[in-house]
Amino acid sequence: MKVNIRSILNNLQVIVVRNPVEIIISVAFFTLSFLWYEKIISPETYGDNLLLAPLIFAFAYLLNRVFTTGIKRVLYYLSVLSAAIPFLVNASDWVQSGEYVASLAVAVAFLAIYSNYKDNTRFVRNILAYAKELFFTMAIVTAIFAALIAIFFSFIYLFDIFKDSYNDIAFYTLIVCYIIIAPVIFLYLNADDENKRVTFRITKIFETIINYILAPALIIYTVILYMYIAKIIIGWSLPKGNLAYMVFGFIISAIVIKAGMLMVSKPLFTRFFKTFSLIAIAPLALFWIGSLHRISQYGFTEERAYLIVCGAIMTLTVLLFITAKYDKYLYVSYITIVLLSLFSYIPAISAKQIGIKSQTYQLKTLATELKMMGEDGKLTAPPQVYDDSLSKEKFERLYDIYSYLARQTDKNLLEYLYGYPSGGDLRTKFGENFTYKEYNKNSIERVEDKFSTAGYPWINTDVYSTVANDTLTVLGLKGDEIIAAPLTLLMERLAFSAQNDSITGAVFYPDSVLYLDIENYRVIFSKISFDKEENISKAIVKALLIR
Repeated sequence: MKVNIRSILNNLQVIVVRNPVEIIISVAFFTLSFLWYEKIISPETYGDNLLLAPLIFAFAYLLNRVFTTGIKRVLYYLSVLSAAIPFLVNASDWVQSGEYVASLAVAVAFLAIYSNYKDNTRFVRNILAYAKELFFTMAIVTAIFAALIAIFFSFIYLFDIFKDSYNDIAFYTLIVCYIIIAPVIFLYLNADDENKRVTFRITKIFETIINYILAPALIIYTVILYMYIAKIIIGWSLPKGNLAYMVFGFIISAIVIKAGMLMVSKPLFTRFFKTFSLIAIAPLALFWIGSLHRISQYGFTEERAYLIVCGAIMTLTVLLFITAKYDKYLYVSYITIVLLSLFSYIPAISAKQIGIKSQTYQLKTLATELKMMGEDGKLTAPPQVYDDSLSKEKFERLYDIYSYLARQTDKNLLEYLYGYPSGGDLRTKFGENFTYKEYNKNSIERVEDKFSTAGYPWINTDVYSTVANDTLTVLGLKGDEIIAAPLTLLMERLAFSAQNDSITGAVFYPDSVLYLDIENYRVIFSKISFDKEENISKAIVKALLIR
């Protein structure tokens, strides 16, 4: 195929004329990179500001497409002022927060909706066309970068000149390729007329992947989820902690694969995807049960707040696709923009602020339980040394919460309010007040053969216990049930960590007795064993104390 260099150069000239602000923004970030690399500006202050480039470029790009003529076109030209942002702010904390990721998602959603395609097929084709253009842009730029590096480094090696310039040459080649050339190539590929974009087709290989790999895998995963739902219903137990993330990934994957099906000429499993909204109801219930249960235990963090927001987007999407009238990906994009923007950019209800308020409440609650909250609101040493693992676990949670707040808020403010600037200082100060004896994870045995009966006038030694269906049952010699309690109570008593699903130790009391209080009973254990998954498999009862 003959390449017309003059035609390409003419087209590039047109690209620059049609997209002046985007080009200026690229040059601005190139300049920022140069100043940062040469240490003309503070690396600590401006290094992470490079990550603002996709958002600022997308902002100008969208204004360029929306305001094409008339007085509104001035708004596009004024967007050139955004090129100054990376030189004026320090975004190092923000780009590492959930708000940055949410902003990227909002930018993509705006990119999806500006053409306002209600027809799902045209909507998906438009998005896939962007994905194709971005993919080819990165492929071309990477090839250019690899070729230039090979030429430069070979020249240096063969002629023994500029040996001290390896890093400089590599860096400047990198930023020229990915900050200057990449945007120009993307704009060049993106210059196709609208008819070409909406007639986008996927290749046969992608049709095969969607029909014979992704869709069947999703159906198998659906069966696994429903089997697990049946298991927890029969066992009447709560879903596992990470299940919410698994369900979220499952439903998002289904929505994406369903969109891909619109591009397949002969799609398979169409009935499954047509009824997917109904199929997704039970997994959605699991998502909300698991998420809300975990939040009730540990409170909100920024990540959990965003999980709930994404769960709301996911749920509304499923509900929209139940009806033929509202099953539009365009509406899903609008919902995404509204909800993510509300909980990212409005300070009072932002995910970050929700997390700070919730964890502050958790901090005060735990500090009060451990008797570490002073009258002035600052944290103080507890009145005693705690030698049980439950208190140790609470202190570890207190440390995690304090470390989280130190990352999310001003350390000086945290020190002013509670007395310490970081979780590390808190642990150094009070860590020795919390000690406990660790036991073997496979079994926990009582050390001594004596136990106190104080407060319990009656004792029954003719008892035994069974562990089944997540329940501990204490029985008399004739098999009559005396007590039945969830194993979670015993797990909590043995400092079972719900956060990381591992046994951290057992309670170690002065009389060396393992026990569990249930209503008017105290169950005395001589041994507790665990299976490979660290769940209680056996609990041998020594005696039952009765009030």
